[in-house]
Amino acid sequence: MNRITSESIRSVAAALLCFVAILSCSPGASAASQTPPGVARLLDRIFTDSDAASHFDCRLVEADGHETFTVSCDGSTVTVEGSSVSAITSGINHFLRRHMGITLGWGNMKAALGRELPVVSRETVTATVPVRYYLNFCTHSYSMAFWDWDRWQQELDWMALRGINAPLITEGFECVWADLLGRTYGYDAVGSFLPGPAHFAWFYMNNLTGCGGPLTDGWYESHLTMARDIFARAAELGMTPVVPGYSGMIPSDFLSRADSAAVAAWRPSDIAPTGKWCSFVRPAIVTDGQRLGEMASQYYRSVDRLFGDVLRTPYFALDPFHEGGVVPEGFDCSSAVGTMWTALTDYRPDAVWVAQHWQDNPQTFLTHTVPNGRLLILDLHGDSKGSAVCDGNSTDADGQPHRWVYGALNNFGGNVGLFGRVHRIASSLSEALAGARENNLVGIGLLPEGIENNPVLFDMVCDYAWSDGAVPTRADTWLEGYIAARYGLARGSQDHDVALKAWRTIFDGIYNCDDVRQQGTTESVMMMRPAAAPATVSAWASSSWYWDRDELREAARMLASLAPRLSWNANFRYDLVDITRQCLADRACELLAASPRPKDMPDRFMRLIALQDSLLATHPAFRLSTWTEMARSHGRTAAESDSYERNARLLLTTWGGREASETGQLHDYANREWSGLLTAFYAPRWRRYFDAPADTVDWFTECEQPFVDGRSVPYGTFRNTPSADPVITACLALELLDRL
Repeated sequence: MNRITSESIRSVAAALLCFVAILSCSPGASAASQTPPGVARLLDRIFTDSDAASHFDCRLVEADGHETFTVSCDGSTVTVEGSSVSAITSGINHFLRRHMGITLGWGNMKAALGRELPVVSRETVTATVPVRYYLNFCTHSYSMAFWDWDRWQQELDWMALRGINAPLITEGFECVWADLLGRTYGYDAVGSFLPGPAHFAWFYMNNLTGCGGPLTDGWYESHLTMARDIFARAAELGMTPVVPGYSGMIPSDFLSRADSAAVAAWRPSDIAPTGKWCSFVRPAIVTDGQRLGEMASQYYRSVDRLFGDVLRTPYFALDPFHEGGVVPEGFDCSSAVGTMWTALTDYRPDAVWVAQHWQDNPQTFLTHTVPNGRLLILDLHGDSKGSAVCDGNSTDADGQPHRWVYGALNNFGGNVGLFGRVHRIASSLSEALAGARENNLVGIGLLPEGIENNPVLFDMVCDYAWSDGAVPTRADTWLEGYIAARYGLARGSQDHDVALKAWRTIFDGIYNCDDVRQQGTTESVMMMRPAAAPATVSAWASSSWYWDRDELREAARMLASLAPRLSWNANFRYDLVDITRQCLADRACELLAASPRPKDMPDRFMRLIALQDSLLATHPAFRLSTWTEMARSHGRTAAESDSYERNARLLLTTWGGREASETGQLHDYANREWSGLLTAFYAPRWRRYFDAPADTVDWFTECEQPFVDGRSVPYGTFRNTPSADPVITACLALELLDRL
């Protein structure tokens, strides 16, 4: 247990040099004239015109300190020079947005370059930070749980174009656990220990086991292959993934279900419980130092066995006692961290421990044990608190600041709704960057619980990682150029001015939440368990209606006025549907809050839900069927598909069983304002309430569990088929809004 001190002293100098090299992402190679293969393949994927890639000449050049890219165009060939592959892909995105009016994003990752290219003098852009971090453990469940390889390819391209070079990748690590427990120790209850895909995140954070499972054999086979493809693609796009490390987790029945010969040296006292998380029983933890080191070493052997040839990263995410885990009596946390660190550095001498700053974590037993320069702290409070320095426990035993990443956690539970703190992000991030030398800021991170929402905010945060001049301190300084690129509009044109005015209203209103306590969007009352007055949907949201609803409606109508010229634009179609959806949700809140209440309010409220469902059915980003069909695709039989759909429904509704839903207060935490879910799940609750109002209704038993189990709506019901035109439907909904 004392090996940490001597080993750290011997290796710290070399490790620091390795870490700096990793952060800089510099290839360290001489300038080359050939487009890197990964970049060439990226160009082929994103362009619909077959010869578009031939117009790009992309070159790796020597780095001189910070990462940079330089872009120019002679009217025929676009030249992008970058000090890393990540810099080159960022440069491609810079050229497309700034000079071609092309913004590639979720649901819109392909474009035609066109024949006419502008003449562009050399423009040089420098990275403001070496680490561009992406994803939260929760994102992999709330948004990515059922993705296939095609969807993953799109996301990796999305990351590359935005300069992400340190994404959290957990895919395939269920296979690591199956290999560790089953192959190494002969544990025969892997199926009941591992959860379903929609609950992986909380397994990796030591919060729960088993929920939503079991996995099928086909899942392990396909996802081992897909994970290997993900790691290989990430490497060719210049990314160094962050992957789950080992932080002491073990099944509580490990000794009784493992091969007796494999655990002959273990004692019952080597394993202890760690309490509950939101009513779920947490996995146990290994308490004996020798056994802990053994299990950690075997874990990394499994990682190497499955991914050693495609995964080359020093970044490992470990969060012992995440969100209130109970420390067993007599357990020495600092000593345990030392053992975990030794096992990790035995596997990767240049390892970097990545820890989330969330609530009270990381605690001093971690920050005072892992050497400075080898711990990277992700500040998940960055946007909510407006942090210019990493708060909480962020210094080593000598009081020196650890390296940290400014994080924007804009979304909770994958909830649908307009939300942001854009001006707070702009001011605090600018201040943090200005003081980076003193506060040890090395990165900017997007750490949402759910993605594929509020894309403008995601692009804004990514853009702060690159600068061609002074970093803007106001979000609206950035907005003008972005809106031109998002809709392909000429700056200063009448249409651009209208769109910009609408978006400034949004930035100063609903995207400007000042409440530190609010966790993500103010949820639509259409999704709440019915009550007489508007309230939050999730027990943890702490949300409020802080924006001017009339101003937001006017912004929506301004955008709608551009429909005749912009209906072709995929970004415009998404934005108009989403902003109109928010206006309809606002109207539902007003109806519920009306005093005195009109006699026909229930009928008007139900009509509003139906209108919302019809609007959202026009776009795949807002359809439940997009989610459930992805889940069903992983089954090789109807029964397997039904099992995965059940897991997909479970997460969005009750989240878990009765105890987790009610005592743990997790019901509706992952609520979604989606077509299909509105009519099949939320509307029946409201109809039940309006037909027979009661103060005490067992919503779980009467409405929610039957939906999860496929009794009220059979599995396989939802079909992801096109509906009406999204722009026409949104414009009609805005016309009807004041009549409801």
